[in-house]
Amino acid sequence: MPIQQQIETIITNRRMNQGEFVNYYEKAQAIHDFVNGVKSFKSNIGWLTMINENEKLKLEWDTLVADVDELELLLKNLCSGDSGCLIECLKRVKREYLNIGCIGPWRQGKSTVISKLTNLSDYVIPRSKFLTCTGTTINVFNGNQVVWEDNQYVEKDGNKAVIYFHSFNSICKTINDYLTQLGFAPMPYAATIENFVHNCTRCYQENSHKPGNDPELKKMLDKYLIHASEYAASLKQKDGLSEEILNLSSIESQKRLRPYVSYYEKTDAEYEAEGITTPAQTFTVLAVTKVDVFTHFLVNGENGPEEVGKIQFVDTPGIGESKLEVAETLANALRSDLDIAICLRKVSNQSGIIPTDSFDFHKVLKQNTFGRKPENWVFYLYNKEGNVAQNILMTTFTEVNGDLMNTPVQGRNANQTIPGIKLKYTPQAPMGNHIDFIDAQGEDEKLQKFFLSILTEMATTISVSDNAFYNETRELYNTVSKLYQKIIGGSMKTISQCLPTFDDRERILKTIKAVNEMWMVNVKCPETLNENINRVEKIKQSRALYFFIFYSCIPFI
Repeated sequence: MPIQQQIETIITNRRMNQGEFVNYYEKAQAIHDFVNGVKSFKSNIGWLTMINENEKLKLEWDTLVADVDELELLLKNLCSGDSGCLIECLKRVKREYLNIGCIGPWRQGKSTVISKLTNLSDYVIPRSKFLTCTGTTINVFNGNQVVWEDNQYVEKDGNKAVIYFHSFNSICKTINDYLTQLGFAPMPYAATIENFVHNCTRCYQENSHKPGNDPELKKMLDKYLIHASEYAASLKQKDGLSEEILNLSSIESQKRLRPYVSYYEKTDAEYEAEGITTPAQTFTVLAVTKVDVFTHFLVNGENGPEEVGKIQFVDTPGIGESKLEVAETLANALRSDLDIAICLRKVSNQSGIIPTDSFDFHKVLKQNTFGRKPENWVFYLYNKEGNVAQNILMTTFTEVNGDLMNTPVQGRNANQTIPGIKLKYTPQAPMGNHIDFIDAQGEDEKLQKFFLSILTEMATTISVSDNAFYNETRELYNTVSKLYQKIIGGSMKTISQCLPTFDDRERILKTIKAVNEMWMVNVKCPETLNENINRVEKIKQSRALYFFIFYSCIPFI
């Protein structure tokens, strides 16, 4: 079966699972409303007065509170905000592309690999020998843009770039996150170019002489502050706004895109042709949150160039970059965003290059395999810089792989440990290996074969990774559902039996009303005393009514 057809089958199978997990999510939200309903009574004076006068009622209430606290914790692991295994599962079953992430430490050749495999130019996937080049996250989609419109997925045209920009609000938040991390006072928010540039200038002047907690983060902060006037015009008034550059196959369109993805406006080849040896950086890219590129590329199969279908390359931030939340962003990608991870480790003859800069990356990797077998989705590419001496190559390989397989590290959950990762490597039978040694810059054909072997294996193993997500979510949802049903049939039911009957409630209400009218008409007293009496009467009403309202509104599913 052609790779394109296999990938389409994987996507179709995921769509078939959407209904199940959407249903779980809707029911989980109802349970969440129930939890909030119970929590709202924890500090209700009227309700607390009632239960403190009824020993059996208080006992059942304390049991209910303890059970609901446990239920709330389980719900957080299931679907809290943008995280939780159910949320991650929903992302997967709704995904219209298979995601391949190039991950690893900083400056290991991720952009080079993506550029070579997609045949995109240095204008689109920037590479440079000068300092930091790529300035934002670039997602490359092989196919047309797919958007959610009118409760369905709609395909838009491909061959374009969609540039997403910071708003004034989000860029100020980003800067303040750096300031907080460095131990500095926050900068005022701004909604205009003039105010934003003024605030950045003042903030830089106030903190330029301070070292902060992290010199590398301080350098990144200074970029945002010093060069505010260079990127402020690209900021938007609202979050999530974007612009498109069409006809990306033309060199003119590619040149227009370059400042939005790179700190260098031109390619290395252009600078060399102009005799420029130390080009100046530009900073328009600081206004960009990400760029989505839609294109069409082929891979070299056994029978020549082959269309592979809906694949997305994710250029993840590299561990070691001077940006905030890099490790957290990578962890999120590994947990739910990536179907395949290609780990990159650069190795060369240059003295002083050691493998230990991979170790922090390995820790994040091992913490976020999440029960999925790495041999089904993790690959390791040693990116050679030229003809590397065999002894250097093997020493790096031994040390890096030794760390990859070493003592388990502490996982994301309490008492959870993640075992070492053992990837398939058989030098005598290279096809199907999860490890290879390739010069990504110069060995194009070998890189293509490695990528094709990944796609071939992925088509048969991705369902195993999917099922790991599905099963984890099903197990936790079933645990949540069972506890909820236990509460409804246990302490919740007993509490309802301890409450006054309907006739009792009606009688209580009439009595309170009659007493209130009597005090208002017949008793003359200071206003402060009258207020106290009214407050007491309200408490009496609460004793009979609050839990009746609460109990009547509980969702039963």
